Amino acid sequence: MKLGRHICTECNTIYEEPNETFDAGKAKFDSLEESWKCDCGAGKDKYQPCACVELKSEQGHEDCCAHS
Repeated sequence: MKLGRHICTECNTIYEEPNETFDAGKAKFDSLEESWKCDCGAGKDKYQPCACVELKSEQGHEDCCAHS
């Protein structure tokens, strides 16, 4: 599983944690407040770790993610 990616089970938005070359100022998922919401309005509890490298238009996350 690629560390640092979480997917919203409501809308499939992927939250990618920062790394040294990508969004260095963004918060790690686990450090987000419990009141944090996805753009779709879903709470942090609706996210789960995601192994997607990238989503292809003809493929949903269900086909490429290993869910815990």
